[in-house]
Amino acid sequence: NDSVGWLRTFLSAGLNKTLMSDRNMLDRAVFTFERMVRKYSNDLNVWLKYVDFCQAYGFESKLSSLYPR
Repeated sequence: NDSVGWLRTFLSAGLNKTLMSDRNMLDRAVFTFERMVRKYSNDLNVWLKYVDFCQAYGFESKLSSLYPR
C-alpha cells in the first residue's frame, strides 16, 4: 500500500513528464538504426527491428521513408 501511495504522489506531482533527454536518447537510437541499415542493408532482421522500434515510439515519418527503401 505504501508503494501505491508513493506512486500516486509521484504521478500527481507531475514528475512523470517527458524530458528533453528522453527525446535525445530516441534520436540517438534512430541514428544508430540508420547506420545499421546502411551497413547491413541485406540483413532483414535489422530492418524489422528498426520498423518495430519506429512503430513502438511513434516515428511515422521515419516509417514512411523506410518502406520505400
